[in-house]
Amino acid sequence: TKTFENYLGKPNLAPFGARAALHMAKEDSQYLLNEVTASTLKDKRAILLDDEQSTLLEKFKPYVLPSKRDERAEVFKQYAARLQSALNKKDGESKS
Repeated sequence: TKTFENYLGKPNLAPFGARAALHMAKEDSQYLLNEVTASTLKDKRAILLDDEQSTLLEKFKPYVLPSKRDERAEVFKQYAARLQSALNKKDGESKS
């Protein structure tokens, strides 16, 4: 089978500082994330790598946003509130 490396090549992967992956073959996971973790993911799970913050991997549940505009807005408001809360908590910890 063809892998990411066959299609992409290392030079073309370099500009992508943030990468997300669903379940994939060990070789593809190693190539994309420098870890085989994506090969062990369960159904409906994904993993995120952020090169900029040197954060190794964060698991999350990908899903489709609601189709109605007002429902999407509510989802984004909830995420914004969670993000703000996490940032405030992190900021408070760094001041201690």
